[in-house]
Amino acid sequence: MYIYINTENKIISNADKLPARYGAIVFGVKVKENGALSTILKDRLQTALELYRMGKIKRFLLTGDHGRPTYDEVNAMKQFPQQHQVPDSVLFLDHAGFDTYSSLYRAKKIFQVSDAIVITQDFHLRRAVFTANQMGFD
Repeated sequence: MYIYINTENKIISNADKLPARYGAIVFGVKVKENGALSTILKDRLQTALELYRMGKIKRFLLTGDHGRPTYDEVNAMKQFPQQHQVPDSVLFLDHAGFDTYSSLYRAKKIFQVSDAIVITQDFHLRRAVFTANQMGFD
């Protein structure tokens, strides 16, 4: 309940009402053995692409698990915006985003992100927004 109350005014489902931010943090999630995106991951990337085209974001931080040579969420994620004519110069890759906390910590400390749109699914959104708020993100 505490997380719900503290994130209620930060959850915006209508993209038209979303304030513009410099970038979006797109959280990784399962990539299939053949390197294909899962439905959930494709949905997240499609949302980021739509926000980019609307002018709501200028940069993508793609963060996910690439802790093993045989599993790579991040480079699989990168291919989606590339296939939709998004230039590489606006794509930033975090290969050590193993969980929500790690992704947000690295976004803040390594990639110097201070304000962002967090892109994930509803089941994960409140936890991600709450964690980001606790770390000082806008």
